[in-house]
Amino acid sequence: MNSSDEDIADFSPSKRFFVNMLTRDISLEDAVLDLLDNCMDGVIRTEDQATSDGEVDYSNYWAKIYFDANSFRIKDNCGGIPKEKIKYAFRIGKPSEADEHLKTVGMYGVGMKRALFKMGFTSTIDTQHAHDDSFSVKINEQWLSDSNEWTIPVTPKLSLDDINGTEIKILDLYESISKKFRSTDFLREFKDCVRQTYSYIIEKGFKVFINDELVEADSINLIYESPGKAGGSIAPYIYQGDIDGVNVELTVGFYRPSLSEEEQEEELVRPKFNSNDAGWTIICNDRVVLYKDKSRLTGWGVSGIPSYHTQFIGIAGMVFINGDPSKLPLTTTKRGIDASSDLYLKIKDHMMEGMKLFTSYTNAWKGKENLEASNARISMANLADPQVIAEEMDIPEGDWTQVRGRSNERKYKPTLPKPPTENRKQKIVLQRSPEDIEAVREYLGMNNNSTPSEVGDRCFDRVLAEADEK
Repeated sequence: MNSSDEDIADFSPSKRFFVNMLTRDISLEDAVLDLLDNCMDGVIRTEDQATSDGEVDYSNYWAKIYFDANSFRIKDNCGGIPKEKIKYAFRIGKPSEADEHLKTVGMYGVGMKRALFKMGFTSTIDTQHAHDDSFSVKINEQWLSDSNEWTIPVTPKLSLDDINGTEIKILDLYESISKKFRSTDFLREFKDCVRQTYSYIIEKGFKVFINDELVEADSINLIYESPGKAGGSIAPYIYQGDIDGVNVELTVGFYRPSLSEEEQEEELVRPKFNSNDAGWTIICNDRVVLYKDKSRLTGWGVSGIPSYHTQFIGIAGMVFINGDPSKLPLTTTKRGIDASSDLYLKIKDHMMEGMKLFTSYTNAWKGKENLEASNARISMANLADPQVIAEEMDIPEGDWTQVRGRSNERKYKPTLPKPPTENRKQKIVLQRSPEDIEAVREYLGMNNNSTPSEVGDRCFDRVLAEADEK
């Protein structure tokens, strides 16, 4: 029997529907970050051809982003798109063989296209890989509306000011996008987003400009004392290993002194201390995918570890994961961790082991005298970048422990100091209404800025003095 049109089930997509679904669940910020990721991929591709040690030198590269109510533009000097890559660069979905050896964060081949479709009707991509290797591609509303045509002509392009790189321009912005680009709040929030996401790469020398303003890195150092001190050293927990072909380095410890109980109580009423630097930051192939997280996702409030509280404001950790992008525990937006990933579950076990050390230490050193002694020691300790802190500490080989006897995994578990037993005190907890506390504060002639704890201390001291007189 001959087949006819009636015998065929047509699964071909409507382009407009496809585009709408592709962009529906991604924010404008993430769409622009996808374009920045392509810049990084260009650097990695270029450096891969120039070096053999696996280290990427970002210091000579930049990306410049401009946007306003009428247009969006991003330009870089990150090597451009080679002509031989055209066959998949503009496909919606990346073939498995495309740059499979490069340690990037792109896996699906939708980032650039999704960003273009997210913002406007008309887009132009100009790229130069070499002086005689440049071309241009233009997407317009007519092409977006034609479900039967999925190809776009590639035309030769004059050189881009002798810069090997790519320039993307988007015009005819959607009204919702134009409105965001007009907002000063969006500009500020987007700068913060880029600063957080690319801090590690910016520290390595890459430059990002947003409307001609250079984005500064957001770095953090951890505290350490030299190992081997009598009674223990304040030093981070460190894990280094190869898990299923992926390199993992993990460090967690103190980055600042802890808050006193009075400061914690004051923080609940009048926040003034910055908790933003506490928590876990996870970096995959040089890209920050989780930023200073303090949720159950990174182990807070799980399996005996307390939920995050300002008591733990001094604890921070960083995880560096490097390897095949298909093995990394990433979400599709690359701004989150796949919590069900086997790799991440193995990493999380070490994160939690390290975190328990420092939450327990913080609990053990509660009390005014103990806390002051601990904070004084922390304030005088050394500081180092989490990724080089092991080398800075010069940890003896004998202080490392093999993980489950596996030669490719090891950890350093510090012996933290214990508080002196003679300083142990019992805690008195009282809860009274703000009105009652204020009444007692006035009766005792105390300053209006006195915390509830200070009011309680004054009451106890007054009654204790009266008891001593009898």
